[in-house]
Amino acid sequence: MILEKYILKEVEKGDVGFCPMLFLGYPDLETSKKAISIIEELGYTVFHTGIPVNYGFPVTDPLASVSVRLNCSVAFRHVTAEDVLQYFSNIRPNLLTVFPTTIATGKNALEIFFEKISGKIDSALIPGALLPQRSRKELWELSQSYKIDVLGSADPTMNSEELNENVRYAEGFIYLRGASSSNYGVSMYPLGLIQAAIDAIKKKTDTPIGVGVGMKTPEEVRATASLEGCDMVILATEMMMRLNWGLTALRDYVTAVKAAIKDVKKGRAV
Repeated sequence: MILEKYILKEVEKGDVGFCPMLFLGYPDLETSKKAISIIEELGYTVFHTGIPVNYGFPVTDPLASVSVRLNCSVAFRHVTAEDVLQYFSNIRPNLLTVFPTTIATGKNALEIFFEKISGKIDSALIPGALLPQRSRKELWELSQSYKIDVLGSADPTMNSEELNENVRYAEGFIYLRGASSSNYGVSMYPLGLIQAAIDAIKKKTDTPIGVGVGMKTPEEVRATASLEGCDMVILATEMMMRLNWGLTALRDYVTAVKAAIKDVKKGRAV
């Protein structure tokens, strides 16, 4: 439970974590390396990326935004799973979580994914993986032999039964995300709906919650981070949109986001 303990240390200090997502290879290999270096310099709690398991396109994760899926497809024309693992094992970010960027049904495909990430680098580097919306128990049982946490994934619109299935076996953190972030340009969910989802999850588990439901501006990030029970904010689509505008735009955006998160100091009991 390396990942969960690390996030909870931030929570105990009253801080809100920051989880950015970028892909090695997007929009091209050299630019992506420079972008990741910027994120390394500015700092984060957990870095989230993707690994191409199969080599089909496009990416088919139904919960990933359209932009994320397209960007994955571009990125992985340039790199392989081995390239991604080698690069991150060399720079060794403090914590890296990954997800397979083509959804393949069946236990065998997931075993291949686990073997790729566990056979190359140690669990202290990749302690968690976000996997397809399937039986959480099956994924949890499969992950145990590889010592990698299966992250939870929830949507603010899920009913109680769906929510329970998706968080019951979650480890590391629960990624609260949803359909409103599936298409760039659609507004994020109302804060009241996000807060209600956080409250419902907290009643079921003490696992930290990372919220990434379509925030774009630093002001939206600040408002989300201020919600009670939000342990970490996650930015995926917007990170790549800013990178599309250039490395300077990405740096300026992450700097502003970090400042917004720093403004939120929660008085949680240690």
